[in-house]
Amino acid sequence: MQAVCFNDFYQNRVDLIYISLKIIFFAKNKIMKKILFLAASVSLLISCSSDADEPVIITDPIKEIPRKRVTEVKKDNQLLYKFTYGTEGIAEVHMYSDGVLSNITRVEYTNGLQTGRYQYTSGVLSLYEKYSYEGKYISNRKIYSVNNLNQETLIKSTDYINDPTKAHSNLIGVKQYDGSGNPTSSQDITYTDSYGSSTSNTFNASGIQTHIYTLIKDDAPAWDTVLDPFVYQHVYNTKSSIYKSVSNGALNGFTAQYTYDNHHYPITAQYQHTTGLTENYTFTWETIQ
Repeated sequence: MQAVCFNDFYQNRVDLIYISLKIIFFAKNKIMKKILFLAASVSLLISCSSDADEPVIITDPIKEIPRKRVTEVKKDNQLLYKFTYGTEGIAEVHMYSDGVLSNITRVEYTNGLQTGRYQYTSGVLSLYEKYSYEGKYISNRKIYSVNNLNQETLIKSTDYINDPTKAHSNLIGVKQYDGSGNPTSSQDITYTDSYGSSTSNTFNASGIQTHIYTLIKDDAPAWDTVLDPFVYQHVYNTKSSIYKSVSNGALNGFTAQYTYDNHHYPITAQYQHTTGLTENYTFTWETIQ
């Protein structure tokens, strides 16, 4: 703290103290050092009490938690995904198998919304998806395969029912069809907490329930938001994803344990699958400027 609040009255008092001490110095040199120290302390107290009755405490401004985006994912120490971004969001997803590049997916935008994803294998278009919207939520997805003659075939279509009143986790119903338009399955979704944890019932084409799907989320940002265009379904991280067969009770899925950085972004995960397989993941993030 700077001693900048002297006034004339107190300055004169300090000068008198100093002169008196200077005289004493010649008589008692050893005592002088202690007295000078005390005098200096008194002068600071006198000067700072003249203009302010209360101390001023300066604190650092509150720092916002930085926004981050995932750039790389490794599984068992081998590269699994690399992500590149453009001005509108995720631009490319590079997928690897055993550390070797398998395919690249390029993302198409219209008015800020993802309207297509195109998968290239060895530089050749092999699969693509197109999305239709109601407002900012996807209402239909169509998936096409492309053969080596560049001929495309519709292989799957899905309709989505959304609840637009929610901040996220808006999807409440799914209906799936094959490439010929025949229904294959459907799901209804009920959410169990504010993070997007849910229970879903799956039915076959005849309307018979086949599975119960239980999804449990934590309160950390999701690393997998960029893997598909349903960003509102991937706000929070997945801790458990389990399908249960209605007919025999068999379970299929995984549970995950995470570690986090100091901003609560996941940086490692261990996935324990119901098959007994264990996978270890690491996530690399960058701060969004």
